[in-house]
Amino acid sequence: MRILVSNPDTIGDVVLREPMFRALLDAGHELALVVRPLVEPVARVMAPEATIIELPLNVYDGRVEADDERLDTVAESAAAFEPDVFIGAPFTWTVLEERLGSELPDARRLGQAGGKFVDPWHGRDVEGLLPFTEVVRVNEDLHELRKSEALARATLGESVHLPNPRLALPAELRDTADALLSGIGLERGAFLAACVGHHEHTAIRNWALERWANVLAHWMERYQRPVLLIGAEDEAEAARHVGDMLEARGLEPRHWFGGPEGDTLRLAALLEASRGYVGKDTGPMHIAAALGKPVLAVFGGGTWPRFRPLVSPSVAITLAVPCSPCDWRCDQRRSRCVKDVPVSAVIEQVDRLESGAVDGALVEQIQPSRAALVDIASDAAQAARRYKVELSVMRRTLASTKETHEEQARRNAMSESAVLQRLEKLERVIEQSSQANRQADQRASEVTQKLTQNTQALQQARQELAQAVRRAETADERSARLEQEIQNLRQQLGKATGELEQARTQRDEARVRHGELGSQLERMQAERDSAEREAAGLRAKYAGVDLKKLHENLAAARKTLGIVQGEKHDLTLQTQRLLQERRAMEKLADQRLVAIQTLEHKLGELLASRWRQMGQRMRVAMVLPWEEAERKRLLGHTGNGQHAKH
Repeated sequence: MRILVSNPDTIGDVVLREPMFRALLDAGHELALVVRPLVEPVARVMAPEATIIELPLNVYDGRVEADDERLDTVAESAAAFEPDVFIGAPFTWTVLEERLGSELPDARRLGQAGGKFVDPWHGRDVEGLLPFTEVVRVNEDLHELRKSEALARATLGESVHLPNPRLALPAELRDTADALLSGIGLERGAFLAACVGHHEHTAIRNWALERWANVLAHWMERYQRPVLLIGAEDEAEAARHVGDMLEARGLEPRHWFGGPEGDTLRLAALLEASRGYVGKDTGPMHIAAALGKPVLAVFGGGTWPRFRPLVSPSVAITLAVPCSPCDWRCDQRRSRCVKDVPVSAVIEQVDRLESGAVDGALVEQIQPSRAALVDIASDAAQAARRYKVELSVMRRTLASTKETHEEQARRNAMSESAVLQRLEKLERVIEQSSQANRQADQRASEVTQKLTQNTQALQQARQELAQAVRRAETADERSARLEQEIQNLRQQLGKATGELEQARTQRDEARVRHGELGSQLERMQAERDSAEREAAGLRAKYAGVDLKKLHENLAAARKTLGIVQGEKHDLTLQTQRLLQERRAMEKLADQRLVAIQTLEHKLGELLASRWRQMGQRMRVAMVLPWEEAERKRLLGHTGNGQHAKH
């Protein structure tokens, strides 16, 4: 079979699909991969036998539609491959899968049941049609490798167990890495590769820079491990800040950063030459794991635990907050799931890795404190109230904008109709004048040759005038062009009059017709002046109307509606989780109340026991202080009651 796989994601997602690619190729099938430019070099190393189709844009931008012309070359290349099977690899399918599904109607189309991706900043009112003929249903929280396993099993129609991703680099890349390391004073296998920087869009997913500096300083000071700070060019500023903090403590980290899109293969070569990886959850982490390097990563809860490393040894540390996973649409004042991971917990795992105590892929989920849980609940409640108010305001704004737009549209329709009627009337008058002018030209053709030439020029000017009037789109343009053409006509008539005066004995009849033409032109001038006055009145009447602004407001309203719909969905999920936690707390409180009531009952039986009272009077059983106080209280009540009776 010929199998086409769409991979619109970044490096980590595609690296985790390497076992699926290998299983399809080993089964004897031809493979084509659609990948982004940043992923293309790694894809060629992972599957050198596969055909690579480059995806030139980010389809996770909600402003991109399935009919975007930039997807034309992708669709053409996919159709030219003539696949028998099309696999949409992401859990949530995008406009890329929607476009390829429509372009490959005869292929067997497989995808997952995650629905269409919705950009929270550029939402859509209506989702596209399902692009797959077969849907593989898996849990969203399942690890990405297991999702790929389910896709491979459905494609091949047999039981499949995928191993962990593996990546083997060409020998020339080892030489490139050795040259780079020699230039910055590091040795192969001796240093740690630390990816701890971020840019403005990924800062929410990264641990605090000061905490990274503390952990790296512990590693360098206690175990004498050199550190190479790595990452893309847009992460360099944050990573260098970590380096400055290390240098302030007398340590000397090294630096290497790729270009704006990253130098993926050289980065992979440096990771292959390292002792291990330490840093955030990102593409280089998955490359290091696929190269068999030990990994220590601090995770957040955005997509936990779908992308945790599987290599041995490895440690994935995160804070087990109740709002995870959120797909990094965080409603908290800060992303506590990653920002609040304690330094001591990470340093403890550093020591365990260095001592060889970590065996396998370890997951360390730290339980948040009660105060942190209270803060999370408080932030969630504030966000819910804020979204509720914003939703109400948006609804009122949309309703008001819709009414204003409809009213303005009605007014514009009325005004445009009146203008069009007037322009049609003016065009008919001009057409009649043009016909009269052509008749005058025909009669004047009997005069001298010079007069004939002038008359022909005049006729051509009139024809251009009629065409210009028909092409005009607004009253202003029609008036300006009409005035210009009339001035040209006057010039032509002046020249014709001079010629006619020189040959007056031969053009008596033409002079009469010329007078008639002058009268007709005067009527045209009067009509033009009237049209100009009417156009000025229309401009004054509708000076305040700004159609462009109305369209912009409508676009902004639609954009805001998409955002609100995405946020409403997230808020619904969070509310369901909070209700589940509330029911669990209420159940626990009921259980504790029953236990207290049971203890109170047993305590009453103990106090009322005659054998215990007799033993206490005989001084065989001990009388506890609280028992003596309780008995005195009871005797006091009994004595008062007897006294009242007597």
